[in-house]
Amino acid sequence: MEVFDSTTITLFKEILKGAGRNPLKGKKKGGAKVFAKMNLAEGVPNYICIRSAATNENMFLKVMELPEHGIAVFDKGYNRYSCFEKWSSSNRYFVTRKKDNARYEVIRDFDCSHSKEVISDQLISLNYREKGVSRTVEARLVSYIDPESGDKLEFITNLMGHNALTIALLYKNRWIIEVLFKQIKQNFELKYFLSDSENGIKIQIWVALILNLLFTVLHKRIKEAEDFPQW
Repeated sequence: MEVFDSTTITLFKEILKGAGRNPLKGKKKGGAKVFAKMNLAEGVPNYICIRSAATNENMFLKVMELPEHGIAVFDKGYNRYSCFEKWSSSNRYFVTRKKDNARYEVIRDFDCSHSKEVISDQLISLNYREKGVSRTVEARLVSYIDPESGDKLEFITNLMGHNALTIALLYKNRWIIEVLFKQIKQNFELKYFLSDSENGIKIQIWVALILNLLFTVLHKRIKEAEDFPQW
């Protein structure tokens, strides 16, 4: 299973185009957006790209490759229905949150009496426009009540053979990529850069990512050595 997301690193010079509106006074600060994809079984990123903070999340879907029979788990900011249609026709699967402004029609209701957390499980037809042409893509919509927070969460997926509760649990694994971003920002000084050029800033970010990978590998080997029985 693949999880992916992005994090923004704020810069104090307008080196890379920052996100948001220009301030009333002064120049807008620059920012770097780090896109990362991680295999859940490996626990380390297998694909990373660095762009300006103003880069739209959908760009990542164009350059990222999802292996056949792979499952991608990601936030609703990456919703691109044309990509969902492409994945569904090529044995690639996804689990994500539904956008609040999603336009869809319910085709069929599935039985969801097996779980008190799942309040509905439906086959839907998502409506979107691609190059001025109206199109639709079928997906599954699972509405779930988080037992801890009580919040209602709505997931869309093309996994049809899995239990509805499993869909919600798959999405919970997305937090692992957030742990990676937290590690990098807490353990490495990415508030201060040794260079004020775009290339120099990207190199420092790459160094932090490589060091974090080395520390992760060392930690795993030490843990394995500790778990190995002593005779």
